Amino acid sequence: MANTIMAAGLSPARAYHVAHVIEERLVENNRTSVTNDELRQIAIETIRSEAGERYARSYLKWQTVSELDVPLIILVGGATGVGKSTIATQLAARLGIVRIISTDAIREVMKGVFSKDIMPTLHTSSFNADKVVREPLPKGDDPVLAGFREQVSAVTVGIKALIERAVTEGTDVIIEGAHVAPGFIKPDDAGGAVIVHLVIAVDDEGLHRSHFFVRAHETRARPQGRYGSLKEIQEINRWGMLAGCTTNPTLIGKEKKPFETHLKEIASEVDGPVSGEVTSTDRDGMIEEGLKLAGIAPNIVVKCPVTPDGFAAVKELGRQGIKTNMTLCFSPNQALLAAEVGATYISPFLGRVDDISNDGLALLAEIVEVYRVQGYTTLVLAASLRHPQHVVESAKIGADVATMPFDVFSKLANHPLTDIGLKRFLDDWDTYQKALKG
Repeated sequence: MANTIMAAGLSPARAYHVAHVIEERLVENNRTSVTNDELRQIAIETIRSEAGERYARSYLKWQTVSELDVPLIILVGGATGVGKSTIATQLAARLGIVRIISTDAIREVMKGVFSKDIMPTLHTSSFNADKVVREPLPKGDDPVLAGFREQVSAVTVGIKALIERAVTEGTDVIIEGAHVAPGFIKPDDAGGAVIVHLVIAVDDEGLHRSHFFVRAHETRARPQGRYGSLKEIQEINRWGMLAGCTTNPTLIGKEKKPFETHLKEIASEVDGPVSGEVTSTDRDGMIEEGLKLAGIAPNIVVKCPVTPDGFAAVKELGRQGIKTNMTLCFSPNQALLAAEVGATYISPFLGRVDDISNDGLALLAEIVEVYRVQGYTTLVLAASLRHPQHVVESAKIGADVATMPFDVFSKLANHPLTDIGLKRFLDDWDTYQKALKG
């Protein structure tokens, strides 16, 4: 229910709140069954009272879309850096569309079919497409735009083929990218489907430039290690708010020191729980490793994957009084099983779910709701948090714990207005002191 309510534009936390209110109203009225039409009307009334008329109207529009008997094809175009991929991912999550295709991916496939000699425009960047324009240009024609038009024309062949396939299969699809340009795809190209063409633009040049900065910054940061060295842990701990630490074999391996030595150093630095992950994949191996890890320090929590052997290992480790963290969780089903075997923590990976064009926050909200309804004591640990908004939304949804890279932790404390305000205060203070001295 909450997933359909999110299609109205509500955040996961607010959508799950509305769904909970709907459930409470049905219980209060002793309704054990309702028709689809009745449930829809109750949902509209609840959304209107809890979120406002605008969201109620949006929900009605979404219901109209969900009743289509033909495929829905959404084309999302726009310049580089305007947020096409982000918008496409959010649309897919809200509308329940599982297929998102990038025009860059289409171009890569076509490059493998057509050689550089046959179709040179496919083999160059959009920004350099003017270098491969073959035909003489009319006077005054911009060569960059002419080259881009040639590239769009070539990629449009692949886009049309994907649209035809979607119509044949009767499946909804979102196609996004700079090559989705107005005028190249016409309504007749999607006969037997509803086609919606969006062009995304950012009018504020400064804001648009900031998108490139953020993208470049995050791309550099990701390969450098996610949850930090001992030095980073010590820095966050100095702030007085570090409640624990999570590690994994990949991150520990980058520290170039024995695993147990490094884990012991972290455990001595952090007062709270420190998760150390097993590398065995069978039940007995995980139990053996888990017992060794637990012996390193009293605040060690043993991490095991959400696999059948992992569940069995966690059950036994819990029986022996050892705290556990079930990791690599990507579905409510896995979280349900982890709670059943008594895991201390469950770690859904939000960022990695987002990476495959699904909604990590929606997953988190589902797990929190399941645990609330069932009364499980397993704590929900939001993991793979990529940016401050992930952290804020996780807190709003009700995650018990959040683990994040040093970079994200640092960004939580930063705001440009704080820096500007502090500088202004200090400058004013300096001026005041100089005035006193005459």
